[in-house]
Amino acid sequence: MPLYRHILETLDSVGILVRSSAAYPSFSLLRATLESLIYVRYILEKDSSRRARAYTLAEIHGQMKLGQLGIEGPPERIALLAAKDRDVYLRDTFAMPLLENGQESVQDLEKALESPKYASIEEEVQKIKAVNKRGGPEWYRLFNGPSSIE
Repeated sequence: MPLYRHILETLDSVGILVRSSAAYPSFSLLRATLESLIYVRYILEKDSSRRARAYTLAEIHGQMKLGQLGIEGPPERIALLAAKDRDVYLRDTFAMPLLENGQESVQDLEKALESPKYASIEEEVQKIKAVNKRGGPEWYRLFNGPSSIE
């Protein structure tokens, strides 16, 4: 989701909660808004085009991960279903639905990843993954970025 839209939607949600006398639940939304504002500031600080593409690429990867949970067959969905079935409290609580047009959505995201504008970003992600062995880095860590937003 674009950062500015995320900021506006979360602040709107905070307003609704506060008007409903439910201020405490808004704290997590305020934190998410603060993180997004830090992201925007970091992107605009310098090298904005590459940083924005790194953020967008991370969003695409995140959407693909989520999308793969909603289609039949990927190992991520199989593992999640197995974990749910082993859990005493979740086992019988809900079914894991399949997404309508989920396969097509994931394929569209895969095509987006193939865009030349993301090639250098993806190369950097893979380089860091090879060293870390723990999965992908946060988008802001790419190209010698900070290790955290703090």
